[in-house]
Amino acid sequence: MDYCVFFNVYPSSARSDKLVRDAAQCQVLTCTPDISLKTATAMMQAENCSSIVIVADQIPVGIWTEADALRVDFTDTASLNRPVSAFMSTSLYTIDMQTTLDDAALEFRRQNIRHLIVTTENGELQGMLSQTDVVMHQNAEFFLSMTEIDSLLPVRHTVTLDQQQMFSEAVALMREHGQDALVVTARVNLWAC
Repeated sequence: MDYCVFFNVYPSSARSDKLVRDAAQCQVLTCTPDISLKTATAMMQAENCSSIVIVADQIPVGIWTEADALRVDFTDTASLNRPVSAFMSTSLYTIDMQTTLDDAALEFRRQNIRHLIVTTENGELQGMLSQTDVVMHQNAEFFLSMTEIDSLLPVRHTVTLDQQQMFSEAVALMREHGQDALVVTARVNLWAC
């Protein structure tokens, strides 16, 4: 039987009055739905971003993140030339600038997501809020109050991959085991001079 236990150590004094506008990134990497996956990925890499928001007339219509890359078959090189709209997540979770960071953190938890898109009343893109943005602007007590006990325990199964394996094999292993990371091992020649 699985139990979901939460710490309840969240004193009212730990609540923050900070708002999304205090932490949101207003410079958001965007592209149109017709841009190729290869181009969108290159844009993300060039800007050192973990996500790109797909917009049409300043209205967010999708998001593509590093986590979405796990669903791409990299052995099919033709897929890299397909539009990013074929791979983007269309389930967008939005928030406004006046929402508290506490409420934003709860929304991340409730929806099991890492990015919230900040929009105006008219639905136009105004910014992006990531879990990291919230962590950097919140008190540690808030996150301790939301931590499940089993998340503090060691990972049940560590997935490893030899450094000589193909990238597509790494993605397949992560997909198979439901992991977003794996340990890459190196062969060490103890007899080398």
